[in-house]
Amino acid sequence: MPIPSAAVPVILREEVKLGSCLPLAGRSAEAVKEIKALISGSVERVEQGTVLVDHAGGTMAELVTSIRRATDLIGELVEEMAAAGRLRNQTQELVETVAVFKMIAGLDRL
Repeated sequence: MPIPSAAVPVILREEVKLGSCLPLAGRSAEAVKEIKALISGSVERVEQGTVLVDHAGGTMAELVTSIRRATDLIGELVEEMAAAGRLRNQTQELVETVAVFKMIAGLDRL
């Protein structure tokens, strides 16, 4: 079936439009590929960041536990030092009391 001569310019115009759209479609396809690659890269970086945040959270929890333990140890040390001070005072009182008894015992011998 032959194409009517009046339709030829319309068909040619459509072919020209189609011809100019094909490069645009190609560039769009390339842009889509680039966007997909950028999104994939971003997803990877977010996943890596999540791993780092999780690791940092674990490290911070360990740090808090260590600080609590150090605080407990310092508290125990302070208590021990106070007890040692009390023992030193009691020892000094005993030495003084024994000295008094020795002095009294020495007077009895005279």
